[in-house]
Amino acid sequence: MNTIALSKINLKAPTQLRSLGEDMSHVEDLAHSYAETGAFKELPWVALIKGTNEYVPIDGFHRLTALKWLAEQEDIDCHVDLNNVSVRLTEFDTIAEAIVAAAGVNANHGLKRKSTDIQNAIQKLLEVDRIGFSKNKFTLDSEAIMKAVNCSSATYRRATEEIRKELAEARDFEVKRLNYEGISQREIQLRTGVSQKTISRILSESKRSLSNMTQIKSESKAHYAEMGEGEEKSSDSKIPQTENAEIEGGEKVHDVQTPQYDAPKAHYAEMGEGEEKAHHAQIPRDGENTHDAEITQSSESKTHNAEMTQEEPSVFNHITPATVAEDPWAEFDKEERKNGKPKGCLLYTSPSPRDS
Repeated sequence: MNTIALSKINLKAPTQLRSLGEDMSHVEDLAHSYAETGAFKELPWVALIKGTNEYVPIDGFHRLTALKWLAEQEDIDCHVDLNNVSVRLTEFDTIAEAIVAAAGVNANHGLKRKSTDIQNAIQKLLEVDRIGFSKNKFTLDSEAIMKAVNCSSATYRRATEEIRKELAEARDFEVKRLNYEGISQREIQLRTGVSQKTISRILSESKRSLSNMTQIKSESKAHYAEMGEGEEKSSDSKIPQTENAEIEGGEKVHDVQTPQYDAPKAHYAEMGEGEEKAHHAQIPRDGENTHDAEITQSSESKTHNAEMTQEEPSVFNHITPATVAEDPWAEFDKEERKNGKPKGCLLYTSPSPRDS
């Protein structure tokens, strides 16, 4: 057992492989347990990294954090010596070794790991030691990973599904690239570490895929070509044929093709002609009749005036069609005498010419 000041331990070190870090509810439970007993069931595991002279936790992030939290609580009666924390101490040359050591420590104790915690631990292992946990550039060493993380094969497959998929895509791309450059399959195997069987399968699938794509393109071109010919034939059978028929047959063909439009046109033409005839017939006749009526009316007016003049002649104006004597007053006296009326019976206001 060793003691060390809590302030010297890096609680933010990359050896924390839980995806979400510390669970504070679990931290408080550990703190209350320590306050009651004065110790943990297991000592925190701390490593000294020789290359950086740094202390990092390997196992016990929750316990070390519980001591720090407990020291800050005034309402809990417990003395915590943060300058002398009891730990299990180990030395590692690099931080990578410390991460590998921390990968599987929580498999059997402490807060149960989540699937994301295991996935994060594997990711960390590949970051710090890709070669040590891979069979080749594109294949993981499943046995070494499962041993370091301390997990089952089923858990490993679930946790590495995305990683293995990305590696397989990179592998297929590299094999195809080398084959395109004219490299033999034997040489591809030596360069990539991929088995001959896997290389043959990748190239065969690539050829089938290329053949299918070529066939699809050919069928698509043929399909569009047929569609184009069909449209041209349809267009030729509808529009050009009508135009040629109209050119050869003239207006007769046009009339035959559109009989439904001729009847209305003839109907409207007849109506138009009828209207024009009626219009021309009515207007001149009406005009002539009106003119004649006006002339007749004028003549009748004159005749009426003449008749009125004859019936009621004016002794002053003598507007009459009869011959006027040179001395109308003499004629008037003559008529008076003829009728046997006394001269004194004549009433008038104008002076007689004979008195003037």
